[in-house]
Amino acid sequence: MTLFCVEIRSPSEQVFKGDVQMIIAPGSDGDLGLLANHMPIITMLRQGQIILKMPNGTPDQSFAIDGGYLSMANDLCSILTVDGSTASDDVQR
Repeated sequence: MTLFCVEIRSPSEQVFKGDVQMIIAPGSDGDLGLLANHMPIITMLRQGQIILKMPNGTPDQSFAIDGGYLSMANDLCSILTVDGSTASDDVQR
C-alpha cells in the first residue's frame, strides 16, 4: 500500500510527523478516511479522535483533538489543532 506523510501540529508543539497508510479523522460533517493520492481537500475538524493506520504491522496510533483543520494535497496531510495528545496521554491526565 502507498504511504503518505501526516503532520499533526498544535500551537505549542509538533504532535506527530510520519508516513502512514491511512488516516481516519473526525470531519465537521462526519468521519473522513484518507489514503495516498487523495484529491486535495480542506475541512474543519470537530472534537474527537484521529486514528493513523501505520505501515509494516506497526500498531495504529490515535490522538485526541479538540477540533481544528485538515488539509490534504500532494500526499501531505496537515492537521492544525488547538490541543492534540496521544491516547496514552489522556489516560495519564
